[in-house]
Amino acid sequence: MAYSFRDDDMHYLLSTINYRQLEKHTYQYKGDEIYCEELEKLSTNYEGIKEICIHITGVLNEINNLPITTLFQDRCEFVNYWIFDKLFKTYPTHNIYEIILRLLNIRQKKDPNDICIIRQDLNVKNDFYKMKLLYDYALDNNTIQHNNEKRDFTCSKTYSDYVTNYHKNYHDVKGECDNGDTKLYCELFRKINQIVNKNNLLLLKPCLLKISTMSDSEEVGSIKTRETLDTAKFGDEDHGEKAVVNSLQSSSTDLSVDTTSSTSMAIVFPLIGISLIIFILHKFTPLGFWIQSRWVKKKTIGLYNDEEEIDKCLGNTYESSNKNTDNNEHNVSYHAFRNSSY
Repeated sequence: MAYSFRDDDMHYLLSTINYRQLEKHTYQYKGDEIYCEELEKLSTNYEGIKEICIHITGVLNEINNLPITTLFQDRCEFVNYWIFDKLFKTYPTHNIYEIILRLLNIRQKKDPNDICIIRQDLNVKNDFYKMKLLYDYALDNNTIQHNNEKRDFTCSKTYSDYVTNYHKNYHDVKGECDNGDTKLYCELFRKINQIVNKNNLLLLKPCLLKISTMSDSEEVGSIKTRETLDTAKFGDEDHGEKAVVNSLQSSSTDLSVDTTSSTSMAIVFPLIGISLIIFILHKFTPLGFWIQSRWVKKKTIGLYNDEEEIDKCLGNTYESSNKNTDNNEHNVSYHAFRNSSY
């Protein structure tokens, strides 16, 4: 089953977190390029094997520093499941055992005392996936049980199908291994039952499916934000906090721009619509002629009234001027009289 990194419910399962971590491109810069070029020459029918080899050897070189959660405190076991799963999915019709042997030879040339040996006994595809599902189920069990204990928990179809597949595989393996089967997955089955409560693995209630209302664009935005947070958590610690801050600031800026744009359009579009309606009424309907005639009539009456007001004002000014003239004449004669007395 492909890693479902895009699903919110799947996102926080420990197995998904581990696989997401191992799939990071940073390990491609820590692989054995020279040895992988040699592998490419020996495996011409395996397209892209050099890049895959570099990625796998990069993870193996960092085995002690991998930030993953495992069962039995054994990172190497989980890494082996990841390696075989990657090869089976990349080359579904090829002989995986052949490429595994070549990878082993490459690792032994570099370091004969390699602390994480690539296993040779996981090359039977059906048996391998029974083991992988058992391991992942045991690793994810606490998270699944915690989700089931929530009263209103709803899950995605991907999550529901994933857990159902876990559960079915566990029951199938139990039926085989309880009868004394000695296959590899039976050995793992018995180890898991020693550290995980069997009742939790057997008695699993199905979750109620949620109705997804998220659009594709919102989903992509959500994915990018989560990837930024994952980089901050598992990637370069010096730049992690800066990446989160930049992501949040970018989201805030986008929201501000969208809000301003929406407000502007809410004002402009109604004004354009009103102007268009007025133009059509004025140009192509009798109503426009009636409005124009009323406006001209009102304007003419207004001008007539303004002229009367102007005349009235001029009349008042004339009368006031006459009165002032009389007063001025009186004042002049008065002053003349007083001057003559001297």
